[in-house]
Amino acid sequence: MTVKRTKWTIAEPKKQFTKFFKTRPEKIKYIPKFEADVTENPFYQPRHPTRIKKLAPQADYPSESYRWKMSDLRIVYEVTKKEKIVLPLDADTASGIGYR
Repeated sequence: MTVKRTKWTIAEPKKQFTKFFKTRPEKIKYIPKFEADVTENPFYQPRHPTRIKKLAPQADYPSESYRWKMSDLRIVYEVTKKEKIVLPLDADTASGIGYR
């Protein structure tokens, strides 16, 4: 018996997410990889275990926020488990977005 897995949907990103890519167009090349990773599993990436981390609760982001990283790019997104939606919140370099 084969189990069919439902992929996650990426919602329309927040303004600060799109604003970052307008100022740093060379980072746009990472968006397809981000989308592939989080639509498959927004909580964990088995091939790269440090790529996705749950953020510690803080005032800047909602409690169900995760951080995806590749190279020096960091993308913060919120997960809505019931609807299986990933909402990109923010993007920045490693110095702009930490993991805590």
